[in-house]
Amino acid sequence: MKKSYLSGLRVLTWAMLLAAGSFVSCSDDNEGKDGPTPPPDPVELNDQFEYDGGDPVDIKSAIYEVEDTDLYTFYLSPSNGVTGMDDMTAVNDFLRIAVRNPKGTVNTETDEFEIAYKDIAVNRNTLKTDVEKVSLQADLVAETSTLNLHVEVTMKSGKTLLARYNNTCTEAVPAELTNQYELDKTVTGIGSAVEWHDAAAAATTYCFYADPDVTAPSEETAGLQITVADGVETAEVDLATADAEKIRIACGEFESGEGMTGTLSLAKSGSKLTLTLDAEKGASRLRAAYAGDPVVGYASTNSLTVTEGETHETNDLKKVFLYQSAATNVLTFGQVADAEAPAGLTKGHYAVSFNLSTSQLQGATVDFGKQEAQVRIFDYRAYRTWDNAKVKGATGTVTTIQAGERTYLRFSVEFPEGPKLEGEWFGTFTTVKEETDMTPVEPFRPRVSIKSETGETLLDWEVTALELRHDTNFRDSNTGDMIDAAYIFYFRTDKTEDNFGIDGLIGTPMFRLPDAYVGRDNFDLTEDAECKWAFNFNNSNLSRYSTGYGCNNSWMKQCPNEATLTVKKNDKEWEFTFTMLDYGMFGYTEQGTKNVLTIEWKGPATKYTGSQKNDMTDADY
Repeated sequence: MKKSYLSGLRVLTWAMLLAAGSFVSCSDDNEGKDGPTPPPDPVELNDQFEYDGGDPVDIKSAIYEVEDTDLYTFYLSPSNGVTGMDDMTAVNDFLRIAVRNPKGTVNTETDEFEIAYKDIAVNRNTLKTDVEKVSLQADLVAETSTLNLHVEVTMKSGKTLLARYNNTCTEAVPAELTNQYELDKTVTGIGSAVEWHDAAAAATTYCFYADPDVTAPSEETAGLQITVADGVETAEVDLATADAEKIRIACGEFESGEGMTGTLSLAKSGSKLTLTLDAEKGASRLRAAYAGDPVVGYASTNSLTVTEGETHETNDLKKVFLYQSAATNVLTFGQVADAEAPAGLTKGHYAVSFNLSTSQLQGATVDFGKQEAQVRIFDYRAYRTWDNAKVKGATGTVTTIQAGERTYLRFSVEFPEGPKLEGEWFGTFTTVKEETDMTPVEPFRPRVSIKSETGETLLDWEVTALELRHDTNFRDSNTGDMIDAAYIFYFRTDKTEDNFGIDGLIGTPMFRLPDAYVGRDNFDLTEDAECKWAFNFNNSNLSRYSTGYGCNNSWMKQCPNEATLTVKKNDKEWEFTFTMLDYGMFGYTEQGTKNVLTIEWKGPATKYTGSQKNDMTDADY
């Protein structure tokens, strides 16, 4: 039952008016027959307040806020339907009462309190200077949301404030947030939002900052951080039952953990992120609302690790070079962190390149073992290239994720009996206009070498001398072709003398070239059927070690699929480079070891010491 309240001030006023009226009646000869005018009936306040003797005002809305766990501020307004502070502020007509622990009569001499309405302000500071009399009772029953309030104020100025309320009072609906977060009533506008994925931690952290220029998580910048483990549903999370290891929230002194309650909703649609958060822990409350396009990024070590056996070497990976053509996108990087161009990577030990399609570059996981894309590893110490298009057994993947103008790469690739390269990178590609040939090129040295298809060195002999002879009008013993004139090159090695001397093809490779082709640079021997060249070297690393190689004719197939030659003569100095792939149509099918032979020489020729015909004179050497 609501209780009525008789205003003591009104009684006093009426008593004074009665006394004044009696005084006047005694001195007034024209007093009415019915005697003095009686005072008005006492005013009864019922869920109302009265300001400075005016008409009682009905209290139609009552709400409260809580700070510091026990400081309650009550707002009582004549406006109907006010449930939150936004509405209360908008109507701008309310009585405000603040007390600690509202459980009855307030000791206005010692307790913390405040009463405010229009120009009346009563608190500990104004109590002695401006207030004649004050009485305050406040009792809130939270279980039933009922407030029993009694206010009586008389100011020294003569103004009065009376209030009596015994009815519903609910906690204020928090102010609506728009791209803001609020910690314990302090609201902060969100200027930057960052969505940061961490593949290693299998989690994504969403960061919200007041600073508008933040593009990555920052420990130095105050803000709100929400970390969610990969795979966790975030459409509507009950924080009281959520796994604290999979959802973590931090903002200032607020940190999620045992005892946290509330709700969280995170949703991503296209590039737009939507967040609503209302969390409480202890006496602290954290709220947030955001809708917009965050800066998306990826945690990355930006490093490249090379493993060879038990040896591991990790280097910073600062740049990834990108060459784009209509057919492919070539990504190239390596162990030289400060390389300004792909060619600079050759100064390191290893470099790697991926050839990806446009769709693979924009976002995919590519399996090198299934040859979904080409990967090559370049070794600039062993002068070797591993290529999954040529070598079977390569394993590994590369994952690409686009984040605006930046790209995240996570990769691992390994070749049988070769190195393993793995790492990750996040950044903006360094674009180059021309593709760089990254194939390792061994510095020149006089040599005969044979390497396997995988780059393994099978033979490496030093050429100690080039013995040279010239012959005219002779017949090729294999093909039967007549040769008008040709030079015959013999590459002496430390195996020559023990293998039948300079004419013994076990220890001495031999190459024949018609005169007309001297002076050619990087000449493709497979393209000119008129060039009657021949090469012989009896070595088990070559499939035609007994019959040799050379041009084809109508009945002899001995030309490999790949063979290039450089032969230059400057006075008496000779430059000779021959490279051949031991694979071709040597019969009815393609066959061969696929080993690669290389012979190099620079310098003067030495007089031929063998038993074959030689047209050259001593003056020619």
